[in-house]
Amino acid sequence: MKSMLRGMFEIVQKVKGDPFLVLYCLAHLDGILEDDRERCEHFTSLAHDYKNSMPVIKVLNQYIHQNGSAEQLPHRDIASHILALLIE
Repeated sequence: MKSMLRGMFEIVQKVKGDPFLVLYCLAHLDGILEDDRERCEHFTSLAHDYKNSMPVIKVLNQYIHQNGSAEQLPHRDIASHILALLIE
């Protein structure tokens, strides 16, 4: 599960030219959390990985602030929801 989550967050962080791929990843990440809220631990454990940490909260926050166009609104809404679940 950890490697799949890491891959999806890397797509959100690095892919700029394919909004459908980013939306797909954000929707799946949101669905994983909505299905079982206890999975937040898997998400936050990425940030605390000793060898290869992935700052998931920072990635989501940067994504929300860097994508201000109206066509990115659904993407930002999903990213904001994931972020709220992780902070909660």
